[in-house]
Amino acid sequence: MVGEQNREMIRTHIRRQFGLADEQIEELLPSFLDTLSGYVKELETAFAADDSEAVGRVSHTTKGALLNLGLHDQAALAKDIEMRSRAGENLMEVKSTFKSLKVGLDQLLD
Repeated sequence: MVGEQNREMIRTHIRRQFGLADEQIEELLPSFLDTLSGYVKELETAFAADDSEAVGRVSHTTKGALLNLGLHDQAALAKDIEMRSRAGENLMEVKSTFKSLKVGLDQLLD
């Protein structure tokens, strides 16, 4: 239910922000979500490798994708991950924010 509510919120955002017709949105949305899912997997890999540079880079990209979809709360989490990893904070501490981001996206990406 939450996943479908988020998808409808995304559709509304894309319609308003980019002026796309419903048919175009329905055609593009699966690709957008697949791309976002790929970024989440890249972040998991970067965290597993304890690679602060990759975490910063991928979280920045993820933030942009989330903003394009109108998911501002999740984008704020991605920004927090980006800033903290680039500041050299211990990734084990940053990972809790990533877990919150992932939980917030799980139903959307299923």
